[in-house]
Amino acid sequence: MKIYVYNVRPDEIAFIKDWQANHPDVELAMTEDFLTVDTVQKAEGSTGISALQTIPYPRELFKKMAAMQITFLALRNVGVDNLDRQAASDYGIKISNVPAYSPYAIAEFSVTQVLNLLRRTKYIAQQQLAGDFHWSPDFMGRELRKQTVGVIGTGRIGRHAMVIYQAFGATLMAYDPMIEAGEHDGVTYVSNPEAIFKTADIITLHVPAVKSNYHLINAETLKLMKPTAIIVNTARGALIDLDALQTALANHEIAGAALDAFENETAAMQQYNTTEKLTDPQLIALGKLPNVLLSPHMAFHTDVAVTNMVNGSLNSLLEFGRQNRAEFQVE
Repeated sequence: MKIYVYNVRPDEIAFIKDWQANHPDVELAMTEDFLTVDTVQKAEGSTGISALQTIPYPRELFKKMAAMQITFLALRNVGVDNLDRQAASDYGIKISNVPAYSPYAIAEFSVTQVLNLLRRTKYIAQQQLAGDFHWSPDFMGRELRKQTVGVIGTGRIGRHAMVIYQAFGATLMAYDPMIEAGEHDGVTYVSNPEAIFKTADIITLHVPAVKSNYHLINAETLKLMKPTAIIVNTARGALIDLDALQTALANHEIAGAALDAFENETAAMQQYNTTEKLTDPQLIALGKLPNVLLSPHMAFHTDVAVTNMVNGSLNSLLEFGRQNRAEFQVE
């Protein structure tokens, strides 16, 4: 069996080599390149491909894979919204993902960003960068235990985030279409996200980028929020209408935002070896605000998560090769 691994980052190499050492019967090659229509030729002769990227997997890519008789694609992440699943099915390409590489990592990062916004750490950092070091009225923050936190989406990541918020003593409310409204384990579940928008001081998003969630945060829903509201998105960029969010921040209609996912993410955002600078004028403007925290889609990035992403993807390719299906196959 031969496996080709795309978009290999320096932090993944050791884990890939460890996996290969434990599977000497598998031939494995890797590249820093993303998996695209132009680069798929590198995988010639492979049984399956492992990939990690937020740029698209288009129809033409699956057409080429099928022509090359590569019928398995194992993602090293959970999201499949950037993948043309109909095309994969049409060309007989089987897909797997890693549904739970480390929900703790993303949950912890999302809460960390909330704490940074509540305690206004960016104001402190900006003052120090300006050469000042003294008290300021800008530094007075809020205590997490006094906040109402609204969790939208209570899958693995959302549930772990709730545990952390409960440990801080925050009041919790949540929305999940799969869970009936009412009290569940100390959390008040509501029947629609609007109830959270109207009540919560912190709104944290943990839902997929399906059609029904597109621009869940928009001009209308932002108008429902309290001026104390903080929005945190470590899920998918399509959940937020960034134009509307920028307007709400400019008009002081909400208190702040932490964004780890963006609607039009560039390939450079996911690379180590790039020298490309941020050029998006909207992100540049948002990043200058002291009450906005931006990060390049890396909330997952811990040693545990990277290990699990690598092993989960490569193990799925083994399963595909041996039995033509995998435990975490995307149906």
